[in-house]
Amino acid sequence: MDGTVLSPSESVPPAPEVRARVGMLVNVWLEVLDGRRPVSVLRKGPFSPRVADELRGRIRDARPAPGAIPPRTVSRVLSVHLPPTHPDRLTFTASVAYGNRVRAVAGHLARYEGQWRIETVTLI
Repeated sequence: MDGTVLSPSESVPPAPEVRARVGMLVNVWLEVLDGRRPVSVLRKGPFSPRVADELRGRIRDARPAPGAIPPRTVSRVLSVHLPPTHPDRLTFTASVAYGNRVRAVAGHLARYEGQWRIETVTLI
């Protein structure tokens, strides 16, 4: 994860390229949420510190009681949707398998000094 989501040009690249990259980043976020990766991996990629801190808090609040066996489901991205966007801001929604349900994830990326960074991610 090198921080490059979109090319630094002023035009938005074709949707399939962007959609694939956003899907990969949402999948990394889900892996952290599931406990398959440490939260610190978000700091190495194009995730804002706020995204990492919010996810760390969510994981802490959702810890199972001592002795309880947490469910071992693997979350995954089912689809990514990208509405028309501004050249320096990209919003997205995704359908994800989370637990035994299909849920939505919404978020946005913003460009800073030519690099894209995920600023928000919310599991709905």
